[in-house]
Amino acid sequence: MPAFQGKPHFISGPRNPLAKDAVIDPPIPCHVAVGDIVTYTNDFGVAFHERLVTGFSPTITHGRFVYFDSDSWWFPARPESLTVTKKAGEPAP
Repeated sequence: MPAFQGKPHFISGPRNPLAKDAVIDPPIPCHVAVGDIVTYTNDFGVAFHERLVTGFSPTITHGRFVYFDSDSWWFPARPESLTVTKKAGEPAP
């Protein structure tokens, strides 16, 4: 396996690899789940829309443990930086 390839996704559709340590359940309860569509707002207030939650880190580092499909797929986000726009399993509008 090439370096940084990750492992198979829990869901279909992501453009980027899944982090090697990703798990399907969060290490603590939170408002997002694998398969949710979210808007991620970074520390500078820039919003990135229509991002797919792909998994969770089994450990929490500086409050970060949510993986989502982005160019930085290996770097988890803090749940409070995510706004759910569509819950997993909901029909498209």
